[in-house]
Amino acid sequence: MAALTDFMRGDGSEAFAMLSDKTKEELRTLFSVLNTDLRHAINP
Repeated sequence: MAALTDFMRGDGSEAFAMLSDKTKEELRTLFSVLNTDLRHAINP
């Protein structure tokens, strides 16, 4: 998850900006699901 965050907000921001809108939305959705799953795993 940290790698995805780095990709989206860190040095990968330029690369992220070059992705198609569909791919960006898919990555945002994936990140959101992973974040929710992680929160539930930590605090069930």
